[in-house]
Amino acid sequence: MSKKRSISVKKGSQCKISKGGYIWGVIILLVSGGVSLQLFVPSFSIVSATLLAVNLNIGESEKTSEVAPGNHATSAEAMNSDVEPQQKFHTVGCYNNDSVVPCDSAHQSEIINSLDPCDGAGLISYLGGNPLYDSLSPAVRIEPAGGSCRVSVGQKIDYPLENHWGEYSSTPDPLRACFAGQQENPAIISCAEEHVGEVVYHRSPGSAEAMNCETRAEEYLTSSKHEWSGKLDIVEYPEENPEYCIAKMRSADNLTVSLRQLGNNKIS
Repeated sequence: MSKKRSISVKKGSQCKISKGGYIWGVIILLVSGGVSLQLFVPSFSIVSATLLAVNLNIGESEKTSEVAPGNHATSAEAMNSDVEPQQKFHTVGCYNNDSVVPCDSAHQSEIINSLDPCDGAGLISYLGGNPLYDSLSPAVRIEPAGGSCRVSVGQKIDYPLENHWGEYSSTPDPLRACFAGQQENPAIISCAEEHVGEVVYHRSPGSAEAMNCETRAEEYLTSSKHEWSGKLDIVEYPEENPEYCIAKMRSADNLTVSLRQLGNNKIS
């Protein structure tokens, strides 16, 4: 975009030149960029004249501003260049699209200023979970937001995130990771979608830690194997270089309850 140029008439110019019996006033046009133009205009019987300052704008309609000596005018574009694109999302609270709403109404994301660190482990702790056992849905997104942390769930929820995992709920949770099946792509999905199993342990890629999936499942469900072995199989996924321990239905049915802290509750 080309910049606007401003032409100004200097204040206080005096009539100093006479020619042919007439008094001529000197108009000095000051052009941005250091160019000066002088025009001689007859003023007849006026001995001296003070010329008023006039600003003429050439080019775009962008306005110029006068600044004190030693200061530098900054264009609106320059001032806005450092503004973060998602600054509107920096207010702590729950968001339905771009609007702040009560956290007990439908929303897809939340800005949290007490999430430390701003990552998956930090979010799991904030939810009231345990990073050793609990796994987040791949639909969950976590990103910094002006000194706070923005968590996008991937679908609409109607509750605040703080301590959401603190108590058992039989309802499959959209924030948790579940299993669609060995042949499905993707196989690891949100528990809000139809699924046949639930992730009970996720080993970090490249880790040499033993999977011990049956033990992981007992810790995740907070109940011993004999309580649920008639309903669930424990498998590793993927078959080569596994990262996930999965508790999946032994039948062809979908899993319709949450397994976390299942305890003595029944699997329907």
